[in-house]
Amino acid sequence: MALQLRVLIVSTGQTKAMRFNQNMSVSEVLQEIREKTNEGGRDHGIMQPADPTSQRPARWLKPQKTLQFYNLYANDVIELRKKHRPIKVKLIDETIKTILVDDSLSVEEVVKVIGEKMDLRNPEEFSLAVERTLQRKNPNKKGKDGKDKAPKTTVNWLNPRLSLHEQGVGDDEVLTLKKKFYVDDDKVDRNDQVQLHLVYVQCSTGVANGDHPINPMEAAQFGALQCQILYGNYDAQKHTQKAIEGRIDQILPLQYRKSFSKNLFNDMVREWRSIVNMKEIDAKYRYVQLCRSLKTYGITYYDVKFKPKGAVKLKPLKLGFTFHTIMMVDTETRNVLREHPITHLKRWASGPNSFTLDFGDYADSYFTVQTLEGESISQLVAGYIDILLKRRKDGGVIVEDDEGETAEEDFVAVEAGVAGRAVTSNEYDAGAGDTNATTMLPGGGMIPGVSPAIAGQVGKAATLSDADDAILRLMGDVMNPIPIGQHGTMTPEQLRQDLALKNQQLWSSAGMLIEASNNGASRQDLDKMAPDLAKNLANLIGAAKLAA
Repeated sequence: MALQLRVLIVSTGQTKAMRFNQNMSVSEVLQEIREKTNEGGRDHGIMQPADPTSQRPARWLKPQKTLQFYNLYANDVIELRKKHRPIKVKLIDETIKTILVDDSLSVEEVVKVIGEKMDLRNPEEFSLAVERTLQRKNPNKKGKDGKDKAPKTTVNWLNPRLSLHEQGVGDDEVLTLKKKFYVDDDKVDRNDQVQLHLVYVQCSTGVANGDHPINPMEAAQFGALQCQILYGNYDAQKHTQKAIEGRIDQILPLQYRKSFSKNLFNDMVREWRSIVNMKEIDAKYRYVQLCRSLKTYGITYYDVKFKPKGAVKLKPLKLGFTFHTIMMVDTETRNVLREHPITHLKRWASGPNSFTLDFGDYADSYFTVQTLEGESISQLVAGYIDILLKRRKDGGVIVEDDEGETAEEDFVAVEAGVAGRAVTSNEYDAGAGDTNATTMLPGGGMIPGVSPAIAGQVGKAATLSDADDAILRLMGDVMNPIPIGQHGTMTPEQLRQDLALKNQQLWSSAGMLIEASNNGASRQDLDKMAPDLAKNLANLIGAAKLAA
C-alpha cells in the first residue's frame, strides 16, 4: 500500500512530497530519496521529528525496519539529515570537549565512542547526564539575605538505551560525562592519567560535598593531600589557617568546614608535612586510594522519603547504592541508619512515585520509599547488571565427579530485580526455587528456566522492537534443557499453580497492550508497555519448562 510522505531535506531546506510502499525498509527509502533528489549519502539517515501533540520526541528510523513498523500516516514529515553531529561534553573538572558522534546511536554507544577518543580504559562505567535549570515559580522572590535566589539546576542521567534526540537533547546542549558505575577502580593507576584525573575529581567533589561519613583523622588526611595538590609543599609563612580557609570548600568535607578548629588544622599540617615533595599525580593517586578505602566509596545517593515504623509522617532519607552495598543514610548527620550487602537484594520495583526493595529473608518486610526517581534507580541497578553480563558471556555448569566437589555458576540477568547464584553439588540438589541454595549477586536477577543471556536481553527491552527481538530469542530457548541444579525444589502442584499464575500475568499484559492500541495510544505509550510483556512471556516460558 502506497504512503505519501513529506521529505524535508535538511541541507537545502526543501520539502518534497514522495510516495513509498509501506513495506519498504528505511534503507530502501533512503536509496529511493537519493536516486530521486540526488541528495544524501552514506552518512545520512531518516529522522521523524518530534510531535508536540503526542509529546513524542524526535527519533531516528532504524534502517532495517519498515515504514509500516513506525505507524506513519499520510503527509507525515520525515527528515533526510546527516547522522553525525558535534556534541559538547563537559568533564567533571569543568573542561569542555567537542566530539563528533553518530547521533543515531544510543547513549551507551555514544559513551563508548567518547571513551575511545579519550582513551578511557573502562568506558562502560561512565555515562552522560544533562544539566537543566529549573524554572522558579516566583522569579521575583528574594532569599533570606535579600539577594536574588540562584536558580536550581538538576543533573539527570540519560537513558543509556535511547538516542540523544529520543530524550529531547537539543543540538546546542552541553552534556556531562561522569563516572556512574564503580567496578574496576582498583585497576586505575598512574599510567592512565586521564581516567585517574576524572576519578580523582569525582572523589574530591564527593568528599567536599559530605557524601561520605568521615572521622577527623580521615578529614585531616584528605585535607593534606588536597593541599599538596593545590599548593605544593607546605610553607609555614604562606599556608596559615586563614589562608587555607580561603579555599576550605575544596579542601575539607562539608561537615568539618564550620568547625575548622586549630586542632584539625594542626593535624592536617602534620599530615601535609609527611608528604613533602610528593608529585601532583602521586597525590591524586593516594587521594583516590584513600577514598576507595571508605565504606561509602562509589556511592550514588537518591533523596527519598520513607515512613519509619510506627510513624505517621514521612521522613527524608538518602538512599545510597554502591557496587557492594545498599545504605539508608541520615540526610543531616550522614550516619548510616541501615545497610544491606547488595547480595541480599532479591527484587526491586519502580513506580511513578515510589521504589521498593525486597531483601527476602534478610528483612521483615519490603522497604518502600517515596521518590520520583524510581526509573533512574532501576537504571543504575540494571547498569551494574550489564557490566557483569559482559564479564559472564557464557553460561553453563561444570560438575566434577570427585566426591564432595561443588561447581558454582554465577549468572546475572534482569526480571524487575532478582539476582541469584545456582549451586550444583553431588551432596544435595538445589537451584532456582530453593532459597537455601540461592545467594544474591550484585545488580539484578534471573528468570528461572531461561538462560541468563536471554533473560538479560528481556530485561533490556525498552521498546516494542526490543521486545520483538527478545521474544524471537526466547522462542529459540524453549527447547533448551535446564542445566543441572536449576530445576528447583517446588512440588508438581506448586509448579502447576505457578504456571497458571504466569499465564494470567501474560494475558493481562497482552490484553492491556491490545486495548491501548485499539484506543489509539501513541507508539511511545505502547513502547512503555513492552518490558512487562516481554518479561511476562519469559516468565511463562520459564515456568512451562520447569513444569515439564
